[in-house]
Amino acid sequence: MELATTTLAASGKSCSCIIVGVYEKGRQGVGATDINDASNGYLSKLVTSGDINGKPGTSLMLTSVPGIRAKRVLLVGLGRVDKFSIRYLRRATKIAADVVGDTKIRDVVSYLGLEELPGVNSYYRARYTVETICAALYSFNETKSGRRPPSPALKKVELAIASRSEAKKTMVGARHGLAIAEGISVAKDLGNLPPNICTPAYLARIAKKIGRAYPNVSARVLGEADI
Repeated sequence: MELATTTLAASGKSCSCIIVGVYEKGRQGVGATDINDASNGYLSKLVTSGDINGKPGTSLMLTSVPGIRAKRVLLVGLGRVDKFSIRYLRRATKIAADVVGDTKIRDVVSYLGLEELPGVNSYYRARYTVETICAALYSFNETKSGRRPPSPALKKVELAIASRSEAKKTMVGARHGLAIAEGISVAKDLGNLPPNICTPAYLARIAKKIGRAYPNVSARVLGEADI
């Protein structure tokens, strides 16, 4: 997956889909406020009409929002402003990834990391965002018969940051999140395989393959006599 950062305002970002948040009681997140201003109150009208209420677990996909360069705007509920935390950021990110995963969208820009999170720096905002997206997109199809479902179309995730000074720390967090997610996916794959496939010998081959792929990892397989 390709990772990147952007300092562009949500209204001026050209991409397949931008992700912004809305709190309960009609309060808009940072990205949503920018979009609302650029679209002459388009989001406020949706809130007033009850199309989006900001509750955790809710979402609304919009297309052709006036004054916005992105093809789609995905609104996700953030819950109460006074309760917003890293837990709710991850939940909102998961909801967004679930929605995007069911489409042919290839690139997204998330503005959820711009929300106020006391004590949480840009590294952890990026890391948890990428971890959550990858976990939501994971599926195991290796042993399915017949036609397998297509892989998720999403190939690029861009993270909005408040200033360029946050770019380096954000990218380190994003790359670490991706590495953690890939490691978890390998563990999930092995756990999902039936025992007639995932034998001790199979695990040994996987361990050796990982050892060859990464110079800072070594693998030693013990035979019966060694044990």
